[in-house]
Amino acid sequence: MQRMIFILEFIFGAFLISMAQTKGVQFDETATVSKLDDYFLQYNMRRTDFPGWRIQVFVTTDRREMENTLSSFRSRFPGYGAKWILNDPYYQIRAGFFIDYAEAMRALTDIRRGFKSATLITDRIRREEAINL
Repeated sequence: MQRMIFILEFIFGAFLISMAQTKGVQFDETATVSKLDDYFLQYNMRRTDFPGWRIQVFVTTDRREMENTLSSFRSRFPGYGAKWILNDPYYQIRAGFFIDYAEAMRALTDIRRGFKSATLITDRIRREEAINL
């Protein structure tokens, strides 16, 4: 009996693989679906930013301390594109941009090994920033 189930599973798996490799699959969309697709395309082209997350690495009122921490962060984590922002009287170091929360949490865990005060914040991500990875 188990042998028969195995053979049937093998045949079914082979059938699924052959169906997945078939070329020339066409989808016919209705006019309504096409119109909605165009609407969402135009809507998203007008948007200049979208919600996401950044990692706030450090906050201080001392500019020299911020510059030293920023330099240290950039040397340890060159791929995150760290920048500083002045929200008077605080200098904030922010790094990266994430659309996916799980990816942001993985990066935060990695960064917290060297910067214990790092935290995840919500922010608006500019389209140009996301395109120019």
